[in-house]
Amino acid sequence: MSPSGEGTKNVPRLDTFFDNNPKCLDTSLNFFYINFCNIRGLRSNFQSVEHHLSSTKTHLLFLTETQLSEATD
Repeated sequence: MSPSGEGTKNVPRLDTFFDNNPKCLDTSLNFFYINFCNIRGLRSNFQSVEHHLSSTKTHLLFLTETQLSEATD
């Protein structure tokens, strides 16, 4: 794993939106399925995130957002 905590070797990945992002890490333990992902623009990718959660058995999803902007009403 890199010093930033991104990436790994020999880790199973999902065939989903997250699989296309090299900064995503999917790992499974005997009792948890955990996803770590640096997502660029959560607002614009929200449907993909929803689909991922509804189609996998992910117990924990950790996201970091790289494009934070002030909310507009």
